[in-house]
Amino acid sequence: MGALAAILMTALAVGPGPEDGEPADLPARQRILLALRVLGYDRNLAVRAPREAIVAVLFRPGDAGSERERDEVLEALARLSEEMLAKGRRIRGAAVPVGTPAELSERLAALRPAAAWLCGTLEPLAAEIAPVAAARKVPTMAGSRAAVEAGVAVGIVPGPRRAAILVNAAAARAQGADLDAALLGVAEMVTVRK
Repeated sequence: MGALAAILMTALAVGPGPEDGEPADLPARQRILLALRVLGYDRNLAVRAPREAIVAVLFRPGDAGSERERDEVLEALARLSEEMLAKGRRIRGAAVPVGTPAELSERLAALRPAAAWLCGTLEPLAAEIAPVAAARKVPTMAGSRAAVEAGVAVGIVPGPRRAAILVNAAAARAQGADLDAALLGVAEMVTVRK
């Protein structure tokens, strides 16, 4: 295992769950830290983010849970941006209300983010968001397996002893990511459900 993969494996450790075998919860900071580390394994990041790595935080306006997660993720991004870079690029979070597919496409085109994080309540819309992200070449990330199975490129999910990275390789390629083999070696590969 290479040095970068070893660092990623260390970052994945979350400790034991509340009871033996149960997944531990992943706070927003840890989910976003891992998401940013995954960005470091994307060989196309320089194309999408020549100067700064903007992470679009997709949320559903008017949904309290979605807005709460949006705020947690934006706070985590702001704090992490003071501590780290994404392949030498400054990190910035931006809230993006989803709306219709056409509205989302326009917002992504205007923002030109390096990646997009889907707040949890958007999981039922993941299959609609994925092709919009592919058209705009914006790799998507989320905190659930179901979202990855529905077309999100990368998932950061809790596991019994460590966080797990899920990769939907077809979705990642379609959305403009070129993920390094070192990341794919420690990730669980997931396919789109039919």
